[in-house]
This record gives sequence, C-alpha cells and structure tokens, in this order.
Amino acid sequence: MTPQKVSDILIRIIDEDWHVYTDDAINALKYAAKVVEKEVPKVPIADHEKELCICPNCYAEFTTFDLANEDYCPHCGQKIDWNWEKINESV
Repeated sequence: MTPQKVSDILIRIIDEDWHVYTDDAINALKYAAKVVEKEVPKVPIADHEKELCICPNCYAEFTTFDLANEDYCPHCGQKIDWNWEKINESV
C-alpha cells in the first residue's frame, strides 16, 4: 500500500465516520494523515531567479546543493521528488 493510499483512507475515515470516534481519536487520525502525507514525494517549487528550490509543504528555501543527497526537507520532513523535468515545469 502506498503512502498516498493510506492518507486517502485516513482522510475518508475522518470525513465519513467522524461521529463514531472521540475527539482524541479524530485528532490522532488527522495527525497520522499529515505524517503519512509527507511520505508522498512532492516536487519542489523552482525559483530560477534566486537559484533556489522551495519546499512545497513548508515553503522553506534551499539550494539544490544543500539537499544534493537528501530525500526529505530538513525543515518539515516532506519527501522531495527530485525529478528535474517536473521541477522545471513548476516555474
């Protein structure tokens, strides 16, 4: 099962069955959905003018050199998709 599928299921449970869970359980499900969602790789936003990439989750700026061997944003833990064709399309 992919992280995206897990996140979709958790969100569907929250949206459809919220009335059968306690507030703590709903908060735990929301938290779990956020954590799992960070495992879905997202393409950083390219800022060619400043020669930076921007995390699509927390909007932290970084150079590609900063994260050359990293798969995750060091600020928020978002998994980064380093597909350069997609990155260049995000401009």
